[in-house]
Amino acid sequence: MYMKIDNNFKTKMLNWANQFNIFCFLDNNNFEFETPQFDCLLAVGNERAYRFAGINDFENLQEFYQKKPSWLFGHFGYNAASNAYSKNNEDNEFGKGFFFEPTCLLKISNGILSLIKSDIDLETLINQINDSKVESINTNKVMPVPLISKAQYLKDIEHIKQHIKKGDCYEINYCQKFIATNSVINPVETYEKLSAFSPAPFGVFYKLNNNYCICASPERYLKKQGETLISQPIKGTTRRSADKKIDEANKQHLFTSEKERSENVMIV
Repeated sequence: MYMKIDNNFKTKMLNWANQFNIFCFLDNNNFEFETPQFDCLLAVGNERAYRFAGINDFENLQEFYQKKPSWLFGHFGYNAASNAYSKNNEDNEFGKGFFFEPTCLLKISNGILSLIKSDIDLETLINQINDSKVESINTNKVMPVPLISKAQYLKDIEHIKQHIKKGDCYEINYCQKFIATNSVINPVETYEKLSAFSPAPFGVFYKLNNNYCICASPERYLKKQGETLISQPIKGTTRRSADKKIDEANKQHLFTSEKERSENVMIV
C-alpha cells in the first residue's frame, strides 16, 4: 500500500520513532542521484540484533546475516577493526559495532510513503504516527569545549610536521574531540535544525537506547553495487560548471594539483 504525504509528516515520523529504544533514519535531503532508490528510510524497533564483542565480529556478523538475509541497520565503531595503525583505545557509548533488523521499515520516495515491513498495515501505522505526542524537553545551551588545549594542539602539529619531513607519512588528518557536559537538547529538533542549516545527501538520525548519533554528511564512505565499490569523498573534487571552458579548466587544475592528487590517493 502507498500513501501521499505532506511536508510535515517527516517530523511526525521522527517523533513517533523516538518512542522506541532503537531506530535509524536515512535521509538524502532531496539530493538527486543517478540511481535514486529512496528519499528517506526509517527503520524502527529491534527484531534481532548483533552487538560486536571483540572476537571474530565480522565473521559473526556475516553468519548472523546469512542465517536470515534481511534489512540490517547499524554502525561500525572507530575501533571495530583493531590493528597496529590505530592507537585510539577510546570507545563511546555506541560500542565497537551494532546491527539490527527492524520490526518496521518505512520508505519515502517522491513524496510517496510505502511500507516495506511491519506487523500492522500502513493506514493503521500512519494513524499512530499522526497521533504520536511530541515530547516536551526543557533544553539548555550547549557549550562544547575541546579536550586538547591550544598549546598541546600546536605542539602536536609540530610533531606531525616532523613525521611528514621524515617521510613517515605524506598527509595526516588531525582531528580532536569537542565535548559538552550537563547539556540537554531535543534530539529531533536538533537533527531538523542541522538538516535545515546544512542539507546533505547523507543525513542520518540514529538512536541506540539512550544514545543519539546525528549526522549531515556530504560524503559517502562506501557503497557496494554488484561487484563495484563506490566511494564519494569531497576531498580532491571541485565544483562543476555549465561553462565548458571553466569546467575543463577545473578538471585540469585537479589533474595537476599535487595537493588534490595526494588527497585522492589517500582516500583510495
